[in-house]
Amino acid sequence: MTNEEKENVFKYSGPSSLKDIEARLLELDAEKSARIHNAKEDYSGSIDDEIEADDIAYLDIEKTQLQLKRQFILDERNSWKAKSVWNVVIPIAVSIITAYLVSVLVMR
Repeated sequence: MTNEEKENVFKYSGPSSLKDIEARLLELDAEKSARIHNAKEDYSGSIDDEIEADDIAYLDIEKTQLQLKRQFILDERNSWKAKSVWNVVIPIAVSIITAYLVSVLVMR
């Protein structure tokens, strides 16, 4: 196995759009609940039940990966440009407008 193949093992391979990620998160919640219910109803103590328990535990791992990817996408949306506009430009504009209105009202 080459180094490139080793790196690809850890690379995220799920949905890439925010809409798809959120849809998959909802599917995971419903799927986990259904699988837990079915596992409790059909419990027989066999190796199949252990495998199903591992599969259910993997759903939590997948959910965590999706939540991290979702947060990464949301953080990219809040870039420094948008933050600087809301933290610098807008307050300056509001201050100028307020100062102008106060000076107009005081002159009357």
